[in-house]
Order: sequence, then C-alpha cells, then structure tokens
Amino acid sequence: MTFSSLVAAESIELSPDSRRTLKSCTPLEAPYVIYQGKSLCNFAGNDYLNLANHPLMIERSIVYVKKYGANNQSSRLVTGNNEAYDHLERKLAQLTGFESALIFASGYQLNASVIPSLMSSADFAWIDKSIHRSMVEGVKLSKARFKRFAHINNQDLQARLKDRDAMGGISSFNQWIFAESVYSVDGSRHDIVELLQLSKQYNCSLYIDDAHATGVAGVNGMGLAAGKSDITLAMGCFSKGLGAYGAYLLCSKLTREYLINRCPGLIYTTALPPATLGAIDASLELVPQLDSARSHLVKLSLSLQSQLEDLPFKFKRSESNIVSIVFETAERALALSLHLQNNGFLAVALRPPTTDKGTSAVRLSLSCAHSEQHIDQLSKVLRQFRP
Repeated sequence: MTFSSLVAAESIELSPDSRRTLKSCTPLEAPYVIYQGKSLCNFAGNDYLNLANHPLMIERSIVYVKKYGANNQSSRLVTGNNEAYDHLERKLAQLTGFESALIFASGYQLNASVIPSLMSSADFAWIDKSIHRSMVEGVKLSKARFKRFAHINNQDLQARLKDRDAMGGISSFNQWIFAESVYSVDGSRHDIVELLQLSKQYNCSLYIDDAHATGVAGVNGMGLAAGKSDITLAMGCFSKGLGAYGAYLLCSKLTREYLINRCPGLIYTTALPPATLGAIDASLELVPQLDSARSHLVKLSLSLQSQLEDLPFKFKRSESNIVSIVFETAERALALSLHLQNNGFLAVALRPPTTDKGTSAVRLSLSCAHSEQHIDQLSKVLRQFRP
C-alpha cells in the first residue's frame, strides 16, 4: 500500500465523532475570542492567570527582541544559549526550592526526550493510567517495562509496589513513578506528598508533571512540586498558567549536567527566541505576586461546581480550575460543545484517545479573566441542554 492510499484509507475510517480539524481562533480582550467567525467567551484555553496579554509580558518581550533580535540562531550547545537562560534557570530554582533547572522548548518535547535519556530497558515504570501522552511516549521510547496503576489511586499503586517481587524480580531494577499533579482532562489533583512518601518507602524515583498546576498552585504559585526538592524530577510549563511558551525541568545540578550532554531534545533543538525568553522573565516576576488571582480561581471553580450539582450532568469533582462534564459517548460531548458554541461559549469536546475508551468530556477551563457573571451565564446555557 502506498503512503497516499494509506492516508486515504485512514481518513475514510475516521467517523464524524473522531475526526479532528484545525479551526481558526483569534484572541480578543480576555476571556473572549473569535472562533469560526463568532465572538465567544472562552472556556477552552490554558491562560489561567490571564497573563498572555499582560502589559509587562508584552513590554519585556519587545525589550528582548530589540536587544537580542528575533531568533537565537542555533541550539543552546552551539550559540543559542542566550545569557537570559542562565538568569531564568537560576530564578526557577530559587522560586521552587530545587537545586537546579533546565529550560526546554515545550512540555511535550521535554517529557518525550528527558525520560528516555534517563531510563533504559533495565528500568521499570509505574504510571498513572491517565498521565499525559508525552510521558507515555517517553517511557515507551526508553524501552523500559511499565505497568499502569488506577488513576490518582495511591492505594492501588502501593498494592502493586508491595507485590513487585512477584513480577519477575523487578525489585532489582531502577524503578520510577510517573504522575501529574493536576490532570489536564478532568482537573483531578494527585496527593504529591503521599506519592513522595511511597517513592521513598519503595526506593523509586518520582517524576511529576506539574504543567497544569504551574502558576495556579503551590509555593510562589510555581506548582505543587515547588518546595518539595526531594522529588527526583518535576517539570512545569510556561505555556499555561505562566502565559508564555516553553517548559522547564526541576532537578539536581548533576542531572542537569547529564541532560545537557545526553538529552537529544535539548542538544538538537534551536533555542527559544528572545521574545519568548522576555515573556518568561516577566512571568516569573509576576506570578509570585498573584495570590489574589489564584484565590479568585478557587472561588470560580467552587461556584461552577456548585451550580453543576443542580444540573443533570455527570461531572468530575475538581480541586483545580479545570472542571469536566463527562459523557459515555463522543457524540453527546460534541453535541454539548456545539450547543455552547451556538450560545456564545467555547468549550472543546475531549474524545478518545485523549480520554479513556468509552468516555468523552467537555472541559471547562477557568481563568482569572472570568467573572461570577460569566459562570452564571454559562450555567444558564448548560441548563438549556438536554443530556
């Protein structure tokens, strides 16, 4: 079969409920966007602290462009290691209490390249069944054996760790635990302290994806891993709550030096452009000061969930600013997403393989640009839908 015929065959097999398309979206004054030609109140974005258009973010980006140009010309190991990198990585370590930090181009690239740089077929991974695809890809690329444990179920994980000697002697291997602090699909929150205790008890390394907690939770607003430097590795993103772009790894100085020499995702990737580094610089200055914004997000989340309790929806109880309405079929999730769009709101339907097989969801992402009035208006439109 030729490549063209293979692509054609795969396209034909896609049902309307599983087909994805790229749709134009233009930001207006937050929380509004132009989506497919209509002005909609955006409940689909990740700009949780409404920093993407903050004057200081824009100003700092312009300052960096004027000083360093539009491009950093090469990878960091060649000439792309702009002096700003050193300043930002020191600042990250200071804000989070870790020994060291290393900036990458994106969260997906970080997870998919760091993990196989540190693991091999001689290792074993315990992974939460709902961790981000990038971590799953990283574990698979490492060729390490792995087992899934029930979503945010540390009791299930502990039972499996206790029984590991019955699984072919894996206790003699290096073992890792992989989890997210806040899960992007349903907003559920993992007990990181308990995970850390389990990792120590059973002599496992712990890897935490802190992407959706970064900016909105934890010490200095820098995520739930911040202040817990005995976590082996933690990653966060600048591209969500911090309003910029890129990602970072929190680690020891020794691990940092190892990855600089061994991680292809860092070695062979062009450095982030100066404008992005400027935005990151501004975000790290702003985020520790935004406790009131984080409190506002908590209030909005509680308000939304309280109103959902009076509606005929199944939703995941959330301790974060992400709340998902759950359906058994993609068809119903898409129908709700379209209903919202027709009534002035943007909320995207998440379907397999993003969600587990047999379940789909409409994710509602709250940001500081939302108000109680937006929540009330959204609830009114939700009430009009018949699930």
